[in-house]
Amino acid sequence: MDSKTNSMIKEFLGDEKAQTSVFHDISDKDYGKGVSTGVTVRLTCGQSEEEILGAGVIASKLAKKIMAQEHAELLNAWKGR
Repeated sequence: MDSKTNSMIKEFLGDEKAQTSVFHDISDKDYGKGVSTGVTVRLTCGQSEEEILGAGVIASKLAKKIMAQEHAELLNAWKGR
């Protein structure tokens, strides 16, 4: 994780009494055959609207990054089988 993301995470931790969860998925399928990947990121944050929304943005960015990496690996493995 880069330092900008780390500082954003610390900013939105707040009192750590709320949580936000984000789920993203992607699939590469042709007539039902192929691969799909889903990622959920759950972060603990402060209770203010700003902290919850900010944590949601961070969780979404992290989920998309993880999903892209994992999906590419899974797709390559599936195509190379």
